[in-house]
This record gives sequence, C-alpha cells and structure tokens, in this order.
Amino acid sequence: MSVIAFLPLLLSVVPLVICILLLVWIHDIKMNSVRQVEQNKQIIQLLHDMNNKTKNPNM
Repeated sequence: MSVIAFLPLLLSVVPLVICILLLVWIHDIKMNSVRQVEQNKQIIQLLHDMNNKTKNPNM
C-alpha cells in the first residue's frame, strides 16, 4: 500500500532526473569538444613546425 502511495511522486521525479542527466551529458560533450579543438590546434602547429624543418634543415 505504501508503494502505491509513492508512485505518483516517483513518476513526477523521473522527468526531472532525465533533464538533469541530459544537461550533464551535454556539458560533457561540450567540454570534450573544447579539449579536442585545443588538441587539434596543437597537432596543426606541430605539423607546421615539422614541415618547416624539412624545408629548412639548417634551422
């Protein structure tokens, strides 16, 4: 009987929990994207440096 009394409360909390999990997931994706962009910039810079070294081996 007590489980049936809490059923409407549980059903009203489920959408809130889903929204919170969705926001956390979106935040994680955003942070990973920012990290990936920074890593890509570093890789591009290293490739440019390597390219310049092969063109100018005396430097």
